[in-house]
Amino acid sequence: MTIGLLKLANKYEFLIKNAGRKEDVLTAFPKLSKEIEKFCEQDPSGNLKYLLWQTKILDSGQALTQEIIDVTKLFDKYKENLPKKDINQYSVKEFTDLRDLLFKIKDKKTKKKSLYKIDEAPDTQTVYEDESCKLLLIKNKAASVHFGNGARWCISMNNASYFEDYDSSNVVFFFLLSKELAKETSVNYKIAISNQRDVDNNIIEQIFWNSNDYQIDYMNLSHDYPNINKIKSIIDNLAPQQPKSILAKVTDNTATEEEMEKCYEFALRQKDENVKMKVIDIIMNNKNVPHHIIIDLCKNDDIDIRVNIASNQNSPKEALLILSKDEEKDVVACVAVNQNASKETLLDIYEKWYFDSTIISELVRNNNCTKEVLLKISKSKNKLGRSQLAEKYNCPKEILLILSKDEEFIVRYNVAKNRNSPEEALLILSKDKEFQVRTNVAINPNSSEEALLTLAKENKLGMDYNIANNPKATEKVLRAIFNGINRSRVYCYNEFNPK
Repeated sequence: MTIGLLKLANKYEFLIKNAGRKEDVLTAFPKLSKEIEKFCEQDPSGNLKYLLWQTKILDSGQALTQEIIDVTKLFDKYKENLPKKDINQYSVKEFTDLRDLLFKIKDKKTKKKSLYKIDEAPDTQTVYEDESCKLLLIKNKAASVHFGNGARWCISMNNASYFEDYDSSNVVFFFLLSKELAKETSVNYKIAISNQRDVDNNIIEQIFWNSNDYQIDYMNLSHDYPNINKIKSIIDNLAPQQPKSILAKVTDNTATEEEMEKCYEFALRQKDENVKMKVIDIIMNNKNVPHHIIIDLCKNDDIDIRVNIASNQNSPKEALLILSKDEEKDVVACVAVNQNASKETLLDIYEKWYFDSTIISELVRNNNCTKEVLLKISKSKNKLGRSQLAEKYNCPKEILLILSKDEEFIVRYNVAKNRNSPEEALLILSKDKEFQVRTNVAINPNSSEEALLTLAKENKLGMDYNIANNPKATEKVLRAIFNGINRSRVYCYNEFNPK
């Protein structure tokens, strides 16, 4: 093992021992922060136990984010059907084996059709050919499925959106097909060459994949393909010349309105839901998507599509208003937390869903939620909503003052802890019947001298310690502590330490 690989192995071992915590993984892989966040958002375990493994696979270049997420979800669902039930037992090289096995289990249980069925005409261009092989430029998914048949490439799975993932990432594929080698005798009988390009179509990464979906050094192909250097030169020259696909343009926000329309029409034609949802997701994340497309999608029967729109920060206010009246609670909840929703929309949601804790929680989380709605929540019977409002970091001071008199302990506790709470609210809570509430007041840097003096009268060691270390503790407050019965036991970290 090389020194570089040894260091990498040691890094993974350290992270595994530290339970692969999100902050550790982010620190170890700072360049993958966006993808790591996506792994966390779609974590099926509830405790991020797959995060390190997912990141390791992504870092290896073996698969893109969505494929890794799909495999992880299937593993979490069907792991009891697998010989190895700990995902960390599967190495990078075993990823494709695990993926294929999980899809077979899924197909068997759901009785789905083959993943390799072809539905449309392949579009390719032969860019090189000799007596032993042929090099094809792959122009559409149908070509990838057709000419990739027999290989284990994810882009050749028809009823999956992995080809679209690569396509939208501005990757160009070439397939090298041998005329002499057979599948039964060589994994090199088909070779896929992926060319990841930047926004200017320059190649930034080129990977050769054998038919088993393993990365290989192209120089190792010289025995099976004597002209491999010439073939690579052709690929290096042609890949940057290929125009971006519409999906790639939509992804990088360079698509025209006409191209956006074509992309939308393409999505609607898709029979496979995975592909349809992938393309619509790409469209919805474009900042310039025509509003009429979004409005039209608001009427779609697929709840996932409506949830996608409702949660997207690029969705226009008109679309969010339509979806705020949706019959599905999940859709309304996404609108409630969307910071692009209008004041009127948020108020309408509250008036209709004031009794529902989930919806109210989302309204409280929305930093653009109006004071009018928050005030209604503070006076509502929704305990959870009031509690979450009390700990909201930018909750208006006048509302926190109202909540400081709440009948529920947890609400008052959160107000006392909130660093935005006004002095008047904290003074009220300094006399609260609950010790934990008063303790939060003693710690809160917004507490006034009067509130701290009130607490100092308790002459309790723990309370005195917190008061003494409050940055607002004045000389008068500190003297009150040291004049109490616990003065000989209080160690004060405050700059002023009275004699």
